[in-house]
Amino acid sequence: VLSDVYRPCTRVGSLAGYANDPSAIERVAELRGLVADRLPPYMVPAAIMVLESLPLTVNGKLDQGALPAPEFTSAVAYRAPRDRREQVLAALFDEVLAVTRVGVDDSFFELGGHSLSAMRMVARVRVELDVEVPMRAVFEAPTVAGLAGWMSAHAGRRVVAPLVVQQRPVVVPLS
Repeated sequence: VLSDVYRPCTRVGSLAGYANDPSAIERVAELRGLVADRLPPYMVPAAIMVLESLPLTVNGKLDQGALPAPEFTSAVAYRAPRDRREQVLAALFDEVLAVTRVGVDDSFFELGGHSLSAMRMVARVRVELDVEVPMRAVFEAPTVAGLAGWMSAHAGRRVVAPLVVQQRPVVVPLS
């Protein structure tokens, strides 16, 4: 008989917290494909995460504050930026979307971007690269390489007249 053996005061429940599940990545890819077949592209979630269980409040409702932050990952292999323009665009994607590493083939929307963050992206491109990019271009070419290609194809053209500082009139007309 063994004596002085440590015995926990509570029973050990699930052992899932002590091991990982390698097939979770395959299930996420399978679920993404299933959803993509049935929904339009704009409705496919940008991030799908596997959770052991949903956090609940004392009332049994979903505790949204206890949910982990979504992890946005790219479905394509990483390719580094090839020139200065792509480096700046990748840094802007990183800044606007708060992701760690952006390759030239990573889609802005698959990394967690949406229409409001695309507006921020357009504004940052205007400041950093002095290029006026319409919102439509971000939706048509959502990757770093695609956006850099769009800029090269539209080089020298100003899409929108730049704003200039003017004196405010004494009487502001109705619009």
